[in-house]
Amino acid sequence: MTYQLFEEVVLLEDVPDKGLLKGDVATIVEHHAVPDG
Repeated sequence: MTYQLFEEVVLLEDVPDKGLLKGDVATIVEHHAVPDG
């Protein structure tokens, strides 16, 4: 799935090491490509 810069998204799972919770709203401000593997 691809997201556009500055698009709002809702987290579907917790990211505890970042202090983020499922349901939090976030904004895409940067994109880093990850190679398949």
